[in-house]
Amino acid sequence: MKGKLDKRLVSAWKKGQEVANEVIAAERRERLRSLSVEEAMSEFAALCEIWEASPKDGDFAALDRAQAAFLVARREKFDIASRHRRMHGQSL
Repeated sequence: MKGKLDKRLVSAWKKGQEVANEVIAAERRERLRSLSVEEAMSEFAALCEIWEASPKDGDFAALDRAQAAFLVARREKFDIASRHRRMHGQSL
């Protein structure tokens, strides 16, 4: 890398990251609180399946693929729930 980093810009970036982390943590807490027992158990079971199916020999690429599949499936469920709420006039 050429040149020096601007201390003020680095400090502002770091502060922004801290704020973003706080927002993400708050959103995560709210999302977890909103889950029904069945939804929470379903996500926990899916995570356990990923763990059990993950290779124990350090093949992290396979684990990444399993995690990606889990996240896509979860996103699809959220999209379906969101469409359902909009159709029935419920807010998120």
